Amino acid sequence: MMRQLTILRGVADRTRLRIIQMLFKGPHCVEEITARLKMSQPRVSRHLRILRESGLVDTRRDRRRIYYSLSAEDPTVSDLLSFLEEWLVGGRETRRPERRTREKPPDEFSDLPAPSVGELEDFLL
Repeated sequence: MMRQLTILRGVADRTRLRIIQMLFKGPHCVEEITARLKMSQPRVSRHLRILRESGLVDTRRDRRRIYYSLSAEDPTVSDLLSFLEEWLVGGRETRRPERRTREKPPDEFSDLPAPSVGELEDFLL
């Protein structure tokens, strides 16, 4: 159970999902990720450390730079990354809920498509 919690912690942040989205296109170094996300280097490094500890990201040193890429060694991680790629990069359409009568505050994750309950159950079980 701890392994699953560690993996889920890795994807439980918008910035980490954005980093994963970038890494679907290939390996990137911290400088490239920092520039793309317009964030400080220490903050990006912290998120990359969490992704690395969760097993979602691997590293490769090339002289002075460390390149980060998506991990493919663990079958569970590989399945999760395949699901995320289809979900985040594939642009799959999701059903929108019916309009509510009361206005709700804007969602900070409104730019991320939401998986259906059935998809999550299929993936987690």
